[in-house]
Amino acid sequence: MYLIVIICIILVTYRMDPVFGKSPGKKDRQNYAQRSHNYKNGKFFYDDHLDQDQKYSIHANSILSHKGKHPQSPLPTQKPDFSKNSPLAFTWFGHSTLLIQIQDKTILVDPIFSNYPSPLPFGLFKRFDRPVINVKDLPEIDFCLITHNHYDHLDYSSIMRIKDKVHHFIVPLGVEKDLERWHISQSSIINMAWGEEVEIEDITFGCQPARHFSQRNLFDRNKTLWCSYVIETSAYRLFIGGDSGFGHHFSDIQKRYQNFDLVFLECAQYDGRWMNIHMFPEDAKQAAKILHARYFVPVHYGAYCLSVHPWDDPLVRLTAHHSEIPVITPLIGTTVDIRNIEDYQDHWWEKVQ
Repeated sequence: MYLIVIICIILVTYRMDPVFGKSPGKKDRQNYAQRSHNYKNGKFFYDDHLDQDQKYSIHANSILSHKGKHPQSPLPTQKPDFSKNSPLAFTWFGHSTLLIQIQDKTILVDPIFSNYPSPLPFGLFKRFDRPVINVKDLPEIDFCLITHNHYDHLDYSSIMRIKDKVHHFIVPLGVEKDLERWHISQSSIINMAWGEEVEIEDITFGCQPARHFSQRNLFDRNKTLWCSYVIETSAYRLFIGGDSGFGHHFSDIQKRYQNFDLVFLECAQYDGRWMNIHMFPEDAKQAAKILHARYFVPVHYGAYCLSVHPWDDPLVRLTAHHSEIPVITPLIGTTVDIRNIEDYQDHWWEKVQ
């Protein structure tokens, strides 16, 4: 009897609480099937011909750092400077949250400014430090890009606080249903399948594959798409990797776009148990090389501990050996100007306990 009551409470909470999002309906699923080659029986997949247990990486359990999962002192930060007159600049806020300024436009990626990457205001994975910026101090956002619907990339609280600043939301197929449930106008949302491109105000956004999955509640695993993005102007080409394991999609993307000025790739929250959906640092470096990147900016660290490795292990491993491609490691909050980007390669984590 008690179990039935508990199950009913869970189901009612799921139905009523908007944080859990909304699953696509029948017409949505028909639309996805027409647009997406990697959609079958109501679910998305990475590669129908690839064994999902296949292992690309041999780096499991290779830990170089001796520190703990959480820093014992606050991480060093810097106040953002959004006023820089630069052809291309970016500010990293920790984890995968980025603000990119390009061609007089502002692009926000996977915004999360909450204490916990969770549907609840508490949990096991508390943010290391307070966010370096108050959401109200963000500039107007021309484009907000969401790579997938996991709570550390699509944060309900953050979206609700920024939505009035955002002109356009760009999301993979299905994620538009979450935004619609959160009372964001359909006219401001663009949903995309892998391989699709859209040009808005002289900036081209390309939705590209990633090797990952989606899930926001107990019943919606892989019912929405996950992705990476290409951002292209007449002067620059950028790659936003989202969450992804190592896979053939990096070579496929390089063949289509040739090379990139900047690539933002995840390098943390790895573990041998989920090596197919998260890259190890060495994999990320290899992916940057495959993409013919001019500069590699690692992300997905510096805010939350979602795995078992020391908090700085990704950075230690990325910089343990000489890299053909400069690895850019700014402090959280630093606004990096492309014209002096090579100044931001300091090993700041070595000074943190």
